[in-house]
Amino acid sequence: MEEKLQELKTSLNNSIYKDKEFDKAMQDKTIHKIFSANSNKSRKLIPIFASTAAAIIAFILFISLDAFSVNENMNNIADTSSISNSTNANYLMITNSEDMPSLLLLNVNSDEKKIKYSFIPYSVNDKGKIYHPITSEKFNGLFGIEITQTFEINAKSIGEFVENNKPLTVNNPFQFMYKGQMYNEGEIRLDKNEEVIHYMTMRFQDSKGREGRNERILSVYLKLFQQEAFLKEILKINNSTDVETALLNTMNFEKVNVPFDIQPVNGVYGERLNENGYEILRDNFNINSK
Repeated sequence: MEEKLQELKTSLNNSIYKDKEFDKAMQDKTIHKIFSANSNKSRKLIPIFASTAAAIIAFILFISLDAFSVNENMNNIADTSSISNSTNANYLMITNSEDMPSLLLLNVNSDEKKIKYSFIPYSVNDKGKIYHPITSEKFNGLFGIEITQTFEINAKSIGEFVENNKPLTVNNPFQFMYKGQMYNEGEIRLDKNEEVIHYMTMRFQDSKGREGRNERILSVYLKLFQQEAFLKEILKINNSTDVETALLNTMNFEKVNVPFDIQPVNGVYGERLNENGYEILRDNFNINSK
């Protein structure tokens, strides 16, 4: 049994699962599960089925290890290999901050040399049911829009990146004090971890609320998109692709206003996409029809 598992490990080490740990303890645990599951079967069948089960379980364990090797600060939902040289693709950027994540929908169209964007509510009412938060898996079902790739980012990772690399200069729309830090109106410099996080997450003092916060988040991203290190280290875009080129060159950014109406359900906050909203989304983000 141990020889078969070792053979499987050797084979997998020559594939995409190279260097994944499958130590003696894991082998013993696998063997124990196999024999426990087959303890009530005929002894003549045990060697055959145990060997087959060992291979299957070992394979699953290798896949599980790979699936849960997630970067602490950033979870790239789709494999970066899915970022192809597509001339028209949709990207969903989920920025996690406090209790209200920010969802930025980007359409990168290299042929038109344009990037369209829209912010999507974090909590959506669809036919009287609240979806919170919106995930890439739910996006197509709710709006009929295909997401090419999703990036889920923690605001903390952005702050750490800025502090460890180079400062950002952004245009702050109004002066505010937040958590002991003064942010003056106009052009300001952000170079500390907490400065970046607080600038991106403050919303209660903003007269525009969530919309104002989202605009500040976008202003930070527009600066970071120009840094190749951010695309590679945080977004994990390691290949020369149209989306990387488009972001680095900050092609024409065009805001798309998608109308949502506030419609809570049983006291739970939610926003419903109105009929015009579906048409606007299809016209601007339906990559299959272009």
